[in-house]
Amino acid sequence: MAIKMPSQEESRRASAQLEAEGQVDRYTQMIKAGQDENYAIWYNLGVAYTNLEEWDNALEAYEKAVDLEPQMAQAWVNMAAVKYRTGHLAEAEELNRKALEITPDFMHARSNLGMVLLLLGKYDESIEEMNKVLEQEPKHPVALAALTQAYNAKGDTEKGAEFKKKAEEAGIKFEDK
Repeated sequence: MAIKMPSQEESRRASAQLEAEGQVDRYTQMIKAGQDENYAIWYNLGVAYTNLEEWDNALEAYEKAVDLEPQMAQAWVNMAAVKYRTGHLAEAEELNRKALEITPDFMHARSNLGMVLLLLGKYDESIEEMNKVLEQEPKHPVALAALTQAYNAKGDTEKGAEFKKKAEEAGIKFEDK
């Protein structure tokens, strides 16, 4: 009987899970030891829970981080990402907007907002946000792909084709339907 060895990807995933579990233990111990007012510990705990896809725990940790440090834009973006992953798009939109209030040039928040707006069917707003992303990074693949989809959804297939070409040049592959 042959023993099947895990693939490199399976080994990487297992290692990442063990690392995240260790981080949860470490940060939880730090909180129990009296460091519960340290926003960075709560933020890092949220990241570890996110890596484990423990969404409720991740949100709780990020919320505590922003309670302690409301200007931490990355925590707002991470909360938005959790809301996105759990299908709460309107809340993800609101949280990304909060991050942009704090840090207006935060490209990660802006591209996430543009994607959420696209999924909510707010095509004009998505186009506006993704064009702002392209002002900072002209070959941003997510922005180019989102603009392709937004213009096509609006019925402007000419603009959609223009952005599809740019997206493909940036390495995005589209599935033909």
